[in-house]
This record gives sequence, C-alpha cells and structure tokens, in this order.
Amino acid sequence: MSSKSTLSPTELKNVGIGLLAMGMLAMIIAYYFAMTHV
Repeated sequence: MSSKSTLSPTELKNVGIGLLAMGMLAMIIAYYFAMTHV
C-alpha cells in the first residue's frame, strides 16, 4: 500500500468512467420510469 493520497492517472480514469456509466444508467432508469408511469 502506498501512503500517497493521490490516485494514479489510470485509477482516476477508471473512477471517472465508472461514475459516468453510473450517471448514464441512472438517467436512463429515471427516463424509462417517467415514460412508463405517466
């Protein structure tokens, strides 16, 4: 384990992609829910 608190570029990219995917999934679910429960 390294003691530095900063993430490496690869880790940062993976986290960014993960957050982006989660955000897109949440928007798709919210849109689908809104379209089917009007």
